[in-house]
Amino acid sequence: MFSLFFFLLSTYCINIPCGFGTIDLSHLSSNTDYITIDTVDNDFYMNICSPVNNPICRSDFPLSTICQVKKGSQECNGSTCSNLASWDPINPPTWAYINSSDPNQGVSATYTNGGLCSSSGHPYIVNVRYMCYGETLPTFVIVEQSLCNLLATIFVNCNPPPVKSPSHINAALIIFIVALSMYGMFLFIGMAINRIFLKMGFPEACPHYNFWKTCCEKTVIRPGKQIAESCKPKTVDYEEI
Repeated sequence: MFSLFFFLLSTYCINIPCGFGTIDLSHLSSNTDYITIDTVDNDFYMNICSPVNNPICRSDFPLSTICQVKKGSQECNGSTCSNLASWDPINPPTWAYINSSDPNQGVSATYTNGGLCSSSGHPYIVNVRYMCYGETLPTFVIVEQSLCNLLATIFVNCNPPPVKSPSHINAALIIFIVALSMYGMFLFIGMAINRIFLKMGFPEACPHYNFWKTCCEKTVIRPGKQIAESCKPKTVDYEEI
């Protein structure tokens, strides 16, 4: 419970690095886990820069970012699952370039914040290599595994997807809203000046009131209103012809 509280607190108060140097992996955090198996078919669930989503792991290890579940297990029951690494704001992983002379190869994260390994009595040591591999979807591979150590590689797209620019329709809508707002501000300021300084009543205080009044009278016939002289049809006196 306290671990979950600290994780929620960190979401708003603590910025946990998700990558190293020029490589940012935060766009790879997912609502579905990255999954692989080992040589005896144990399942490994992993998320990137976030706890796993698997309910079996989340029930006992709410901060686990790499979780091992024994084959066929439907719940964490003692030795059936293990928290190999945590996404813990208090004890984050150690990041580095895989190859400092070629940073574009990717980065690695070393975790020593998971559960205790029963064979050593110390936390698991997990090293995850995030290999930059073009536009590929993340692929999780167990490279080497011992009782208390794990070396894993995940092939990822290290470049975040480009931000989509607004479509022409969205741009036109934004322009329309801005123009309408500016015109509304013009009307408001104009009415305020006419009412305060010129002591004009409403609707005469509207900017260019006479102009709009004339336009409306020439183009719109309102019931009960006399049509403006300029809009009346001209009559012909046949006796003058």
